[in-house]
Amino acid sequence: MSATADHSSAGEPSRSRGVRSRNGRPSRSYDSSRLVALSDGVYAIAITLLVLNLVVPAGTADSGLGEALRDLEPELFAYALTVLVLGAFWLAHHRLFVDVPRVTERVLWVNVLYLGFIALLPFPTDVLGSYGDLRPAVVLYAAAIGAVSLAGTYLEIVLGREGLFAPIDDQPVERDPILPPVGLVFLATIPVAWWNPRLATWLWILAAFWPSLMRRLYARRRRSS
Repeated sequence: MSATADHSSAGEPSRSRGVRSRNGRPSRSYDSSRLVALSDGVYAIAITLLVLNLVVPAGTADSGLGEALRDLEPELFAYALTVLVLGAFWLAHHRLFVDVPRVTERVLWVNVLYLGFIALLPFPTDVLGSYGDLRPAVVLYAAAIGAVSLAGTYLEIVLGREGLFAPIDDQPVERDPILPPVGLVFLATIPVAWWNPRLATWLWILAAFWPSLMRRLYARRRRSS
């Protein structure tokens, strides 16, 4: 008996069900809850690892504590920026899978690729906090965020191609138009970083709030139409 055989007659639910992708070929599908649980766990671990870089040097005297804390400002900036960016990515990922009850194996692997880039972010964050005035550190950070965004965009494209967005009340799901990914702003600042690394970091702050701003503008336009 095949792994996709129907066990309903035996009173046992099937672990996976077949779905038909848009190309018409049958494909095995899986409950999306485990994908979402794994993704949430990776996000939680990534955010937790960020704080490990915030350390007051051992042996700091009482009189030197204030100076030691001021010396942590670059690390605190890198930490706060990455938390904002990770929050934006997590929220986008959460919204993406709200209407996706089941996923295919292809989606699972693309999501693993996406999570691999998410798990990598503590490293460029540490480099940025330690060497934030140097071009290579700024370029590395921008490239890492860009990679996450491009992987997330590809994940959304695959979900659409597989036809996995569930309709509501037999009506197609009305999805917001694809907003310019946060990562594209970071990628666009790479040339800026070669000229002025500090200016590039200020543009990143705008990028962190970009999705929320665009979503509000889109919602306001829909209400007025």
